[in-house]
Amino acid sequence: MAGYQFIHVECYAREGSKQGKGKWSIRDILAEANREPGNYYHVQNAQKPNIIMGSIQEVEKSANDWADNTKDTRGRKLRKDGLCMMAGVISLPREQEKDWPKLRDDSVKWLKEKYGERLKAVVEHQDETHPHIHFYIVPNQGERFDDIHDGKKAAANAKAQGKKKGEQNKEYCEAMRLWQDNFSAKVASKYGLARLGPGRRRLTRAQWKAEQKQAEILKNVKANARRYINYYKKKAAEMWKGEGVVDKFKFSWFHLPSRKVQEKAKADQAMRAKAEDEAVRLREEKGKAEVKAEEYLEGGVQHARDSRLALEKVKAQSKEIRKLRAEKEALKAENDALKTPKPSVSQKRQQRKGLAV
Repeated sequence: MAGYQFIHVECYAREGSKQGKGKWSIRDILAEANREPGNYYHVQNAQKPNIIMGSIQEVEKSANDWADNTKDTRGRKLRKDGLCMMAGVISLPREQEKDWPKLRDDSVKWLKEKYGERLKAVVEHQDETHPHIHFYIVPNQGERFDDIHDGKKAAANAKAQGKKKGEQNKEYCEAMRLWQDNFSAKVASKYGLARLGPGRRRLTRAQWKAEQKQAEILKNVKANARRYINYYKKKAAEMWKGEGVVDKFKFSWFHLPSRKVQEKAKADQAMRAKAEDEAVRLREEKGKAEVKAEEYLEGGVQHARDSRLALEKVKAQSKEIRKLRAEKEALKAENDALKTPKPSVSQKRQQRKGLAV
């Protein structure tokens, strides 16, 4: 049974943060990816990484060059702890390892389409728990760092519009959800991977198993459609090739084709037409299957969004209920105070003398 997608990004500077546990610098991150000595303590049997595109050295040079030629929002030279590189990871559960080469290649294609020349390198690791790739994004000269990160860009736009911090955070989260949705639609759904795991949406085991089964069915529908299309394309090509040989006899001015050759030509034409019709039919079925898959995917995404909105509504209502309860308690205390009879002048005098109980 298929699992759920995993794609994640983090942002780094030339110098790591020294607060708390500290954050790695771009040099630390790239050294770990390149399996440089002293930088992969978490890997027991380290292997040489597979560089799919670009190079580690190019990433580091591009990030440093961009940082050296960039100024912050106040026009000052970018500090050493200013962000200058975004690094991400895409992985697949080891039990689906047979799907990894195709998912890896589709992921790289998606990254190239989304980030273009900002994508400086992609590195594959096979020496950890799950097969995965690391990818590295650096802004082009003249761009802001926020331009390469969907969430930061959305939050910056919200800030420019005068929205408050809470609204900026909401814009950030929604942009990153759409980023995940896009990867799911273009890549992960083809391999039966659910958009989210069960824990994030508080699904029961039965609900999670049902969703996994649906994702697996959609994956098989797409795979079968592609297989049949390729088969009939090949068959049609063979028929065309066979027809070419017949045509040499049929249209030769010095040789009249025999009845057997003519019948063979007609049979080949009929078979070719049948193969072409079948290919057209399967293309239509593939299109319908893909539309249906998109509908299922959009339905799942909409369900997740509706769940989030419902949860936010419940939280808001709970907050309002707590506020009303507090107001009720305050009114009750005030009312009790009003009902309590005020002591008379003589009672007050006695209380001061300590005579009254």
